[in-house]
Amino acid sequence: MQHRVSRPRKRWTVPLAGALCFGAGIFVAVAVSSAWPAQGRSSPSRSPSRSPSWASSPSTTLPPPAPNNAVGETIEATEPISDPFVMPTADLDYMYSSGFAGTGPNLPLRTFQKIELLGSASDAMPQSPAWAVRDKALWGPDVRKVGNTYVMWYTAMWKKTMPTGGLPRCIGWATSSSPYGPFVDPAPAPRICQLDDFGDIDPRTFVDPSGQEWLHWKSDDNAGNTPQLTRITKFWAQKLASDGTTLEGSPTIMYQADKDWEVGTVEAPQMVLDHGHYYLFFSGNSSASEANGIGLGTCEGPAGPCQSPYIGPWLGSNMQGAGPGEISLFRQGGNTWVLYTPHSIYVPFAAPALAVARVAFGPDGPYVARFNGETAGIAASSPQK
Repeated sequence: MQHRVSRPRKRWTVPLAGALCFGAGIFVAVAVSSAWPAQGRSSPSRSPSRSPSWASSPSTTLPPPAPNNAVGETIEATEPISDPFVMPTADLDYMYSSGFAGTGPNLPLRTFQKIELLGSASDAMPQSPAWAVRDKALWGPDVRKVGNTYVMWYTAMWKKTMPTGGLPRCIGWATSSSPYGPFVDPAPAPRICQLDDFGDIDPRTFVDPSGQEWLHWKSDDNAGNTPQLTRITKFWAQKLASDGTTLEGSPTIMYQADKDWEVGTVEAPQMVLDHGHYYLFFSGNSSASEANGIGLGTCEGPAGPCQSPYIGPWLGSNMQGAGPGEISLFRQGGNTWVLYTPHSIYVPFAAPALAVARVAFGPDGPYVARFNGETAGIAASSPQK
C-alpha cells in the first residue's frame, strides 16, 4: 500500500508567541538549516560558541526559511504511525516505528525510496522478548548497523511489578543479520530499567567524531503510577562498546525538563552534530496534547550537559497539525529531514498521516527550511530481502 501527499487544509493557532507548530493527524518530516531565523520562531538567548560537522558547510548557500503557512508536506496514512525512526542507506530507507497493542505488527517496518511512496508495514520483531509483557506492543526503536550486524534498541513493558505498583517500561536490544529482521532479543531481563525513576524509554544512539557510540534515553519519571507533580523527566547518556550492545561506565544526566512549557516532561531525545555544535532535539509536554512541541538544546558534548535557549518549543503547532512530537531526524540526498507524529495519533478514530519538512543549519543553529522541490528519499532500485 502506498500513501499520497496532501497539502495543508486547516490553520492551527500557535499556542506560544514566536513558536512554529504542526497539526493533528499527520506525520511531519522537516528539513532543518544551520541558522535560527526570527521568522515564525523563537530566537535563542545566545549563539553556540563552537563550529559543526554534520550538515552544511559555512560556504554553502543556505536555503531560505520555510513560510509559516507551508512548513512541509503531509502524507496521509491509512495505518497509524508513531515514534518513527529512519535508517537511511544508499539503496533504500528503512522506517521503523512503534507497534500498537493487539493490532498490526509487533514492531512495524516500512521502506521507501521517496517518502511520498511509503510502503505497507512488515514486522521487524515478530517475537517479543521473554522479559516483556506479551500482549503489549514494542515501541521507540533505533536501528544502527554495527559491523555486519543490525542492532536495535527499543522499549517494552517489563513483567516485574514496581514498588509503587504497575509495570515499568524498560529498554532492551535485539540483533539481526538483515535490516528487515527478524530482530531477536535473547536476554531474560531488560538492559536498562531504573526502577527508582519508574523505568526508561526512548533509546537513541549517537556516534561522535572519534567513532565512539553513545546511547541516549529518557527516564520514565512521569509514568502512570508516579507522583507526576513532584517529579520531572530526564535524559541520560552512556557509552557503548564496539559491539553496539554493551554499556560502558555509568550513565549521566544530560538534560532535565526545567522549562515551563515542558511541564516536567521531555521525551524522544536525538542528538545531531553540525560543524562542531552538538544539538539535542526532543519532545516536550504531554504527547497527547496540542501543547506538545519539539524542543531544541545545545550541548557541551555527547554526554551533555545540555541546555535549551528557548522559552517555548522550537517547533509547535501550525497549519500541518497540532502537538508535534516523537521526532526523528535523518540525512539523505544532501538534506536533513525531520519526521514526527502529532498528538492526534492518540485520538480515537483519527487517521494519522505523516508530514515531512526540511531542516538546515546556519551560523546560529538549525531552522525549518523551504522545500525548494526536494523530496525526502532516494531514487534507486530496492535491494532484495
